[in-house]
Amino acid sequence: MKKILNTILLIIFSAIIIKAQSFSENIDKERFKTNNVKSQVKWKYKHGSTSGTKILSRVIDKQGNIIEEINYKPNGDISSRLTFKYDALGNKIEFININVAEDNKISFKQSFIYDSKNRLSVENGYDGISNYRLEYKYGDNDKIIEIIKYNAANQIEEKWNYTYSGNLVTIQILKGGISLKSKIIEKYDAKNNLIEKITYNSDNTIQKRNVYKYDDNRHLIQEEEYYQKNLLQKLLYNYNSNGFLISIDKIEPDGKKYTNNRYEYDTKGNLIEELWYDGDPNDYSKKSYNYDLNNNLTQVDSYYSQYKYKVLYKYTYEFY
Repeated sequence: MKKILNTILLIIFSAIIIKAQSFSENIDKERFKTNNVKSQVKWKYKHGSTSGTKILSRVIDKQGNIIEEINYKPNGDISSRLTFKYDALGNKIEFININVAEDNKISFKQSFIYDSKNRLSVENGYDGISNYRLEYKYGDNDKIIEIIKYNAANQIEEKWNYTYSGNLVTIQILKGGISLKSKIIEKYDAKNNLIEKITYNSDNTIQKRNVYKYDDNRHLIQEEEYYQKNLLQKLLYNYNSNGFLISIDKIEPDGKKYTNNRYEYDTKGNLIEELWYDGDPNDYSKKSYNYDLNNNLTQVDSYYSQYKYKVLYKYTYEFY
């Protein structure tokens, strides 16, 4: 049971991380475009050292899109190379992850095709083991009605069927496109905010349940997460007058409440400090951010409480 709960928690926090990464990527793109950034290099410094080690470099197009990202080993050798391609509308049409350290082996690949309405229609990919294909179908009001995943042999591996009824969306996940694997029911409010999501097992028993609440500005302010009927945690999201997230409070099943994350911003809206709980009840991990006059990130001073580890990252740029 404990192992299952830990797995569910990992999935939950992974989802939060993904949302945060997507938001951060959009901010980076706008800044890169506004400031005509051509390249960005990330350097790692040990505290007290005046010389840094290059760990990442990016090439950016004039629209602010990252078109190449290279990761480096501590000895300076290239570890991996990521390449990105976009169409004239800014849609990502290709992503390739090349493991340079393993004879330039492709570890992951995606290509995307869009229809006449600029909706994603096909994704072809390689997941490091085999090829796959995802096909997307839409109904009225451009709502997704079906996603089909094909394996390398062009056989249906999984099918997602979407049905809509009032404020409810039912998603059936079918193994092989035939047998029910699981079911998801999503409930939305009048403002189209997701307020409840329930995942069912194939025998129609509840696997997990999420409940969401929002303020009048559609900011997520509360999230409850359950495994079967057991509360895993409750998260409370707090915002400042500008609508920026400033803290996340966590309530454990036993009622214990503490601040799990804190955020601080400058007058331009740049994130300048981030604290998060990392398991040590007497300490928080911390990141402090510095920017230049054009809001380009120049430095991140990091402390990880779990390991009592400090590291400094610096960023340098080239411009068009």
